[in-house]
Formats: sequence, structure tokens, C-alpha cells
Amino acid sequence: MNAVELYERGEAYYYGKGVEKDFSKAVECYLQAAEMGHLESQMSMGWVYVSGEGVLRDCTKAMEWYRKAATQGHPRAFRMLGVAYTSGEGVPQDYDEALKWFHKASDAGDANAPYLIGVMYQNGRGVPQDDTEVAKWFKESAERGYAEAQFKLSGLYYTGEGVVKDGLQSIEWMQKAARQGHQHAQTLLKGMDFTW
Repeated sequence: MNAVELYERGEAYYYGKGVEKDFSKAVECYLQAAEMGHLESQMSMGWVYVSGEGVLRDCTKAMEWYRKAATQGHPRAFRMLGVAYTSGEGVPQDYDEALKWFHKASDAGDANAPYLIGVMYQNGRGVPQDDTEVAKWFKESAERGYAEAQFKLSGLYYTGEGVVKDGLQSIEWMQKAARQGHQHAQTLLKGMDFTW
């Protein structure tokens, strides 16, 4: 069986598509494919070690797999490494290193990464706290379609933090988040008798 077939079999076991869900069998397939260099299988191995599905949870091993995927240029792998360096799970906590990986992910087109850069500016982690930078990065992520960034950007326009206060922009970004299923945005809009 080639790497793609192994990965697809792993997905079938992981999600229970056409077979009974079995995380251990999924991991066996992912591992074989990942060792052949299959990128999505390497990402899956990272995830199962983070989540502890089919294996004992081990963030250090997860980071090893995410690094392998990162060497192949996977944007989500860059982001996951940034998340790890932010939390200190599987690697030493290092905000500068986290920002480096988030920027790599953002430069590679990852929609969530700019939001995470904005959160770093919001909390003053590895960078000075800066509302203008928060708004800039949330907007970048929101424009790429990340619902949480759209919702948070809506709040910035509502309060005027880092941007000129603009009620219309606030509602428009909240509606965009709601259209993607963002529950809090939907609840707030419903309470204001707005549609999305």
C-alpha cells in the first residue's frame, strides 16, 4: 500500500467512514504513511499526539511530527509550532519563537495565524501591547475568512480599540462571523434583531 492509500485508510478509521471508528488502527496507518514522508499523515500524527487519540498524549512527539511537516512547508504545521511555543507544551515556552512560527504561517497563507499574532499584541507576549497592531492582525485574519477574528474585529470596531469606532463595520464583521456559524456572533445579532 502506498502512502496516500495508507493515509486514506487512516482517515477512514479515524472518522469511521465505511469502517468502525478505531483510533489505534488510524494511528498505525498514519504512522506508516508519515514515515514515508506523507505530509498530511505527519500532520495527523502531530494531532493524535496532541489529542491523545489512539496513543498516549505526548506533546514532545507531536512537535517532532509538526516539525517534519514544517520542513515540507505546511502552513498549519508552522501555526501549530507557534501555538506550542506560546503554551510551552512539548517545547520550552518562548514567545519570540512563537511569533516567528506564526509569521511563517501567515506568510504561507494560513488564515488563523494573523489572528494569533494579534493575540500576542493584545496580551503583550513577546511584543509590546499595541491595540493598533491587534486590529491590523485581526483584520488580516478576518479578511482571510477566520470567523473568530471577524467576531473579535467586530468588537474592536464597537469599542474603537486600535481602530476608529464604527458601528456599521462592527455589525458587518459580526454578520460575517455569524454566517460562518460563530455562535456568540449569532446570539448577539439575534438579541439585536439583526440578520446574518
